[in-house]
Amino acid sequence: MTLGRKRNNGTVETTVTGGKAMGTPPEIEDKYAGTFDKRKFEPGIYDNYPAEDYHREKALSCSGLKKLARSPAHFKCWQDNPKPSTASQIFGTCFHLAVLEPNRFFDEVLVYEGRKYGSKWDAFQSANPRKTILSIDDYNAILAMKKSVMDSEIASNLIKGALFEQSVFWNEPTFDFPCKCRPDILRPDLEVVADLKSCGDASQNGFSIEAGKNKYHYQAPWYLLGVNSVFPDKFYKTFLFICTEAEPPYLTKVHNAAGIVEKGRERIRPLVEVYAECIEKDEWPGYDDNIDDMWVSEWA
Repeated sequence: MTLGRKRNNGTVETTVTGGKAMGTPPEIEDKYAGTFDKRKFEPGIYDNYPAEDYHREKALSCSGLKKLARSPAHFKCWQDNPKPSTASQIFGTCFHLAVLEPNRFFDEVLVYEGRKYGSKWDAFQSANPRKTILSIDDYNAILAMKKSVMDSEIASNLIKGALFEQSVFWNEPTFDFPCKCRPDILRPDLEVVADLKSCGDASQNGFSIEAGKNKYHYQAPWYLLGVNSVFPDKFYKTFLFICTEAEPPYLTKVHNAAGIVEKGRERIRPLVEVYAECIEKDEWPGYDDNIDDMWVSEWA
């Protein structure tokens, strides 16, 4: 297997020898028509691959698994009708940039101190069409969160010398459909994958509740599977969450996902099988027509 870096001109710079370098991806089989893009990546890891392009690649992702968990119909609707990023998602993206790619953050993010309406706001937007515009409060919060991360000895040591925002593509081993993930932080020397999260409560109990609600137990095993698929000489078994609260005092805590990985694998495997069946039949069903009993979460 070959690891490569995708250049802006579409060629690939091979970074690990011993395999076939990735060039123009081959055409996919007809059964994937309408489900995936017209190309299928060779398994590998792509550096400097734009996030917009990564999200357009219709390989199965962790986000897709979460939609499938609700129903295939929800997945298909989500895939075919992408929505603009929410304010919360934009804030999270800017937080990632500030911590992991600070040069890009200061180049791509601007502050607007006025109210976001009226002729002045319209003119400011028009003058900066490719910039992300934050309020002064959000901008200052992100800088405070970044400081919190870097003040954490464990978090800052994980970040130092890491690979950031690598796009990973692999083929599902049983059904051979394309899969993808985009880890925030890779430490090949430690065989660790880490994810940076902005959250409301970074404590053990608080973030565990948030992890269950947002299905982060899907993310840890999915990312480990993907990374291990493209690093044949490594075995990544540790997945860490670097969690920073988005409100004062902006505390940071690192959590080990070891206790939720197996539960995530148990949830993911049936979804992979459902996805393969949906592709084969080109059918994306919703809920069944039965009457279900309600239940109350243990966290209620």
